[in-house]
Amino acid sequence: MDRCSRFTLARRVFRKTKQEVSDAMIALLGQIHTALTITLDNGGEFAGHMKVHAATRAKVYFKTTLYEINIRHKT
Repeated sequence: MDRCSRFTLARRVFRKTKQEVSDAMIALLGQIHTALTITLDNGGEFAGHMKVHAATRAKVYFKTTLYEINIRHKT
């Protein structure tokens, strides 16, 4: 979902495997050709992020959890 325009792409996947999720992301992002960045959470279903990056050339970022931020500030 784009935060400014609220434009959303969605596709149902029946199993949360890295293969099925990455194929769905590539198919959806291939329709618009303008994705510059993708932000993902740290779930295992996004392990195919390099395949998505190679197909779309969008930069892929991962969400930083509050736990990780607190650990950084304590050290």
